[in-house]
Amino acid sequence: MIARLGIIAVLSLTASGCSTKGPDLHPVKGIVTRNDQPVRQGYVRFMPADGQDLIVGGDVDVNGKFELETLRRQKKKKGAPAGTYTVTYLAPSAEVGQVTTAKRYTVEAKSNEFAVELVEKRKR
Repeated sequence: MIARLGIIAVLSLTASGCSTKGPDLHPVKGIVTRNDQPVRQGYVRFMPADGQDLIVGGDVDVNGKFELETLRRQKKKKGAPAGTYTVTYLAPSAEVGQVTTAKRYTVEAKSNEFAVELVEKRKR
């Protein structure tokens, strides 16, 4: 009897949506440029503007191109949840550092493609 109640409880939780699946992911790819030229390698991190605790990012290749992945249950899955994000670019060299864009990017429930332009701060 107790075993049956335990099985029913587990099935009820699963059926009610209390799983750890997480939000649906949508394809996101793009290019990172600086002064109208593709950057050469690095990493982009998309941070949810609504404060969700998600790890969304992707490696930038030698042509400045990236494809986003979301870390779920310690595994990377292609795509990103729909929502608005700020973007931080991390250069492969410490002398360049990181740049966070002022522009926000919105991932929609479809295939997405972004051109992330890094704007240099003007010297005074």
